[in-house]
Amino acid sequence: MKNEKNQTERDIFTQNAFFLWKPRARILSGSRLSQCRLHIGNNLAFVHIQGIASNTLGGYLTWWQEFDRSRRTDSHQRRSLIYFIAGSPLSGRNHCAEVYETGKTKTITVAPFSDYWKSFAEAQERALTTTDEAQPFTLSQVIEILKSENKERPVQTCKTDFFHSLCRKLREKFGQNNVEK
Repeated sequence: MKNEKNQTERDIFTQNAFFLWKPRARILSGSRLSQCRLHIGNNLAFVHIQGIASNTLGGYLTWWQEFDRSRRTDSHQRRSLIYFIAGSPLSGRNHCAEVYETGKTKTITVAPFSDYWKSFAEAQERALTTTDEAQPFTLSQVIEILKSENKERPVQTCKTDFFHSLCRKLREKFGQNNVEK
């Protein structure tokens, strides 16, 4: 039952990861949003030493924001975010996963794993130290709140991001002056 709940939450998280990434400043500014507990099923060796019992949405957003290698771009210019991290910083062996903007996931390994482990654990630890007395929202509640704040955000944001990405690539290829800003 617990594994089924984790899988359902993982599916919701991966389908909405980029939607959640866009309003990160909004999420990080509210403790009930940022303290949202995520039951993704990460398996990190030695995190119990730091007292990290669970992961939070704020921890993920902080990690993605501060640790550049957690945000990836493949050879086809498809962007992804690392959402699942498992392994040992001592041996370096790991089994991670990334999610693309389409929601498609892919199993990956990363190196040096100790950098990923340390930065992830630190981001989660910082996120957990900013606790509030109020009960954190669930992941589904966070998504509903964000959607209700701006009903057009998911589709419009994708179109806008695509346009800006295309303009940036054209500026890089043809020079700043030849492409309209």
